[in-house]
Amino acid sequence: MIELNPPLESVSEIVQEQLDLVRKLEKTYEPNDDIKRRLAHKVLIPIVGPCAVGKSYVIETLIANYPDFAQVYSLSTRKPRPDDTPATMRNIPWTNRAVQDMCDTIEVGEAVQYVFHPKTDDIYATTLDCYPGTYNLLPALSGSIPGLERLPFQAMPITGLVTTPEAWTEWFDRRVFSSPADRTARIGEAASSLQWLIDNPQVAIIANIPGKPEHAARAIHALATAPVSPTPPRDEALARTLYQHVLNS
Repeated sequence: MIELNPPLESVSEIVQEQLDLVRKLEKTYEPNDDIKRRLAHKVLIPIVGPCAVGKSYVIETLIANYPDFAQVYSLSTRKPRPDDTPATMRNIPWTNRAVQDMCDTIEVGEAVQYVFHPKTDDIYATTLDCYPGTYNLLPALSGSIPGLERLPFQAMPITGLVTTPEAWTEWFDRRVFSSPADRTARIGEAASSLQWLIDNPQVAIIANIPGKPEHAARAIHALATAPVSPTPPRDEALARTLYQHVLNS
């Protein structure tokens, strides 16, 4: 069972009314004109791929080698986790003041985007400060791409990341899951991500070679910094092989 963090009844009636309002605005929300203008100077690079494919490792390699690349971090009311870092997630405490400040930010259009988690009702959001580089790397679920595409970034070269079935199995088995159901859900998400990459020919598919994250990092750097949009590289054969392997896991 997923626990609410903490129950919404702990905030005041006024803040609850604000929460209800911004929840209604979620599907049609747009940042204000100033935020849109400033986003137009930034590139967003969503990296789509299955759990344990090495997205974080490749992102760290890019950031270490290219100073104009940075990772997007999120703001969230969910409980902090042991693997959270300031580079990936910053907590919004569930207090009247903090939640009201987040609602105020959304109401005046200063959030870039936000969502309410469908099961926990936690808020996940980003503001302009969450995109600190010229090129901003974001581990992303395929289902989040349509919402990201509505944002006026200078460019958004979507990148798929895949690896060999053997490497994926080794990395996946190292993960700690909260329950067998959680593990099963992650496998389902992995299959969905790979199917989406295969079905979208305009999206790059890059191989994360075990032990050589610099290979994928160079490919992503070249894709993101090209003066004109290149034909995306697509290692579709490896994606299909990994997809079949994940289905059988």
